[in-house]
Amino acid sequence: MASTLPQRIVSAVKLISSLNFDELKCGRYDVDDEFFYLVQEYETKMPHECKFEAHKKYVDIQYIVKGKECMEVTASAFLECEVPYDSQKDIVFFKEPKMAKRMVVPAGKYEIFFPKDAHKPGIAKEMPEKVLKIVGKVKI
Repeated sequence: MASTLPQRIVSAVKLISSLNFDELKCGRYDVDDEFFYLVQEYETKMPHECKFEAHKKYVDIQYIVKGKECMEVTASAFLECEVPYDSQKDIVFFKEPKMAKRMVVPAGKYEIFFPKDAHKPGIAKEMPEKVLKIVGKVKI
């Protein structure tokens, strides 16, 4: 893990990776005022069924426990808003950009997305498959 990351993010990644994955149940888990995580289980989708999103209040740590999914990322500054920012849910959705970086994230790996990073998670690599994922939310 890069040492240039803020200590709160490093600590959050360590906590997530130390969880007993066999005992996880889907839902929200509050750790403290600056960090919580969501345990999610779902089937990945085709790219056109997923949306680019970004957050203002939290950094996302998306950790794949089981399965694999593709994620795309691009700078949010140049994207056109599709659904305006919802401050209660801390999310904004964007129209599809002309270009984005795509990565495959297998079980045991994670990606970190800062507010400037529009990201599109939940994409099937080839065919839809079931994924168990933890999304850590570190308050900025």
